[in-house]
Amino acid sequence: IQSGEYDTKSYQIIYTNGDVTINDGVFTESNDDTKIYDSYAMFVVEGSSAHLTMKAGSITTGKTSDQSCGLYGIYSMAGGSITAGKQDGTGPTITSQFATLGQNNTTSPSTVTVYGGTYTTLYNPMENGTLSKWHKFASAIYDSGDSNITISGGTFKGYYAISIPYYNTASNISISNGALTST
Repeated sequence: IQSGEYDTKSYQIIYTNGDVTINDGVFTESNDDTKIYDSYAMFVVEGSSAHLTMKAGSITTGKTSDQSCGLYGIYSMAGGSITAGKQDGTGPTITSQFATLGQNNTTSPSTVTVYGGTYTTLYNPMENGTLSKWHKFASAIYDSGDSNITISGGTFKGYYAISIPYYNTASNISISNGALTST
């Protein structure tokens, strides 16, 4: 996918079970519905032969004014893998209501490699002074378990940088020295 502007009023621009590379582009979700879209994402990567590489560009999902909309940036499932950024440390800007890079709870494992970029989740899980039931999704990276996550660069903004909500998982997480910056 080359440079361009892509806007959707649905809940996915790309669903892949193959190999997709995004070199650049502006991807925006503009659905004005206020339902919670727990399983929707701008990009879905499904299956052990599915791989999405996003080298540059931007994804914007969710609403800054309404915390009830729960769209993800890139969502992998059933062995899908994601590579974000370039080995020189540059990368995309992904802003989403829930996790910018996430995995399905019931169809892990997944592989996520982050070389660089900025990853911002908008969801603030504090409702009336207590943590909401959706708090685990308020993270730049949501690890549902049995995954391989490698981070060698990037800036992660949100309530959590990485959320690993399940204690009985076998995730492998590697963060290069000084690579993880959370604000």
